[in-house]
Amino acid sequence: MAELNDLTSAGPRIGLALSHGGVFANPASVIEMATKAEQRGFASLWAMDRVLAPIAPRTPYHASADGVLPPEQHTVLDPIVALAIAATVTQRIGLGTNVLVAPFYSPIVLARSLTAIDMASNGRLTVGLGLGWSADEFDAVGVPQRHLGAHLEEILDVLDTVWADGISSHRGERYHIAPRRSCQSRSNDHGRRSCSPPTHQQGSIESPDAPTVGHRPDCRSRPSRRCSAACVTWLPATDAIRTPCNCSFVPTRT
Repeated sequence: MAELNDLTSAGPRIGLALSHGGVFANPASVIEMATKAEQRGFASLWAMDRVLAPIAPRTPYHASADGVLPPEQHTVLDPIVALAIAATVTQRIGLGTNVLVAPFYSPIVLARSLTAIDMASNGRLTVGLGLGWSADEFDAVGVPQRHLGAHLEEILDVLDTVWADGISSHRGERYHIAPRRSCQSRSNDHGRRSCSPPTHQQGSIESPDAPTVGHRPDCRSRPSRRCSAACVTWLPATDAIRTPCNCSFVPTRT
């Protein structure tokens, strides 16, 4: 089979969702899938983020008739750990998050973890960040499900600060970082700085009990300001639609 992860090829590059949930929520399964996917020439592996599978969800899961998460998502191996495992057993295949729910994480700690994976994989990481949708998950992590667009913007600002060269600092509404000396960037075999993996973003229409999120223009405008390229899925026909809608913005590598 032709190498689909050859970034110089003109053909399509096909990625797979990394199996790290349900019966596959264990290191052995991640190792097996990552190595076999690379051997078969797939371009990338993408890890999802799931913190909680409530029995009676306050926010219904849009992809199931009863609104309950499928068994495959009842237990999910930490996506950062799963990608770290995959990074150590592969050499070429791209790795990514699709997506991490950004407000669940301390951005400076998240930056450290993502930088470590990017370095372990020699620059193969693409970071996907989203706003989330589950009221039960937000309650579980102790983060208000309000003003998520502004929250994501500040998280991106912090990541930019942490991944900048030289001395940098940040003072925002939620996060304060004293002046610090950032890690010096270095080039890797994929032509990117090891301290700054590329990002894509995801926005969503939330349920009526989270009115401050909603489908707003920044769901579409943010990628043009902060990402490389966009791939939009499940886009609503009108802004009045009340069902969840995810907009995934996936970068291209140049």
